[in-house]
Amino acid sequence: GAIRKGDAEGILKGVQRAFVETDDEVKKGLERSFGLQFDGSTACFALLKGDSLIVAGLGDSRCVLGGLRGQCRAVTSDHTPASKYERARIEASGGEVGSFP
Repeated sequence: GAIRKGDAEGILKGVQRAFVETDDEVKKGLERSFGLQFDGSTACFALLKGDSLIVAGLGDSRCVLGGLRGQCRAVTSDHTPASKYERARIEASGGEVGSFP
């Protein structure tokens, strides 16, 4: 059977929570181990049940759906500061976008 809308919303909220917790842990580990404060994690998530597909992406990762005839298409968009929308989101939340020398 397909995934019901209410179930899909719950799944996506759980995935979002897991992404945030994972990103926090990666940042803490990188800072503790290497003194890095500007790195994070990237991830893709896909759940196929019946004829329903749920996908989610975090960071500079792209989830691509491939077909039997060799065709494929991106089903998520990258969360990279090179995107004007992502840059605006980062800056609106008090973050900064810059380049390392």
